Amino acid sequence: MCLEFIEQKIGGKRPGSTKVADLQYASPAQLRADFQLLHDNCMKYNEPGLSPYNFPPAREAAGRVLAAADAALAKIQNSRPLLAALEFANVSRRVV
Repeated sequence: MCLEFIEQKIGGKRPGSTKVADLQYASPAQLRADFQLLHDNCMKYNEPGLSPYNFPPAREAAGRVLAAADAALAKIQNSRPLLAALEFANVSRRVV
């Protein structure tokens, strides 16, 4: 998991394309799970003394990204616009 994939899954642009991707998250919890996976992968592949990729600043940055995602999701988790957008995206996906 990387930030680029998360961006695509929330409806961001696909690499090499001007087209915007469809929303692929059914809930804020799914988005949070991808941020957790991003964090966990960074911790695993940058473990001091055990990983050939050992890059401590990446571990610190991953912790800050996860904390920022948690803070942002806590603010909007039950917002009507977000829930309406998720419902619309999920209904549209079933219809197509």
